[in-house]
Amino acid sequence: MTNVLIHGGGRGMAIYADTGTTRISFENVFFVPSPDGWEFFDYDIRATGGTLIVDKWVNVRAATIVDGVIVPGASLPSP
Repeated sequence: MTNVLIHGGGRGMAIYADTGTTRISFENVFFVPSPDGWEFFDYDIRATGGTLIVDKWVNVRAATIVDGVIVPGASLPSP
């Protein structure tokens, strides 16, 4: 994923490496909670029986949107 905004609900993104090998690459990805009252977590990315390989994790951040502009927040750790 490159240049992506993930906005919403209680879970921003879930990727589970169940079997085999799952490779991910994130660059310029922003996680924004929606104001709908859900308790939010940015992502749940993990190996659950398979192998997870993080090829790239660059500029992945929590963010907010103010007046239609993405405001980057804290950097998020690689899974």
